[in-house]
Amino acid sequence: MNCKICDIHKKDIENIIDKNNTYVLRHSEFSKNSPYYLYLEPIRHIESYSEFSTEEFQELGIWIQKAVQWIYKFSKPKKIYTVTISEAVSHIH
Repeated sequence: MNCKICDIHKKDIENIIDKNNTYVLRHSEFSKNSPYYLYLEPIRHIESYSEFSTEEFQELGIWIQKAVQWIYKFSKPKKIYTVTISEAVSHIH
């Protein structure tokens, strides 16, 4: 299996905000020209919410909070949207 996100995780991750053994929080590529577009990615290859362990689900809320705090540190948006599209790459992000 060749997963673009897993391949990114094997390298020195660019634009990293925070990371642990379960998740990576990183800024999107600067070429997207969206200054507050963040990726929250499980390090383990996960394609569906049904694959998350209980611990991964519990930790997910903490990481969403970290992402929101980072955004509010640099901006004051009226709304923050979270989505999981995973169309081009099946790895949840």
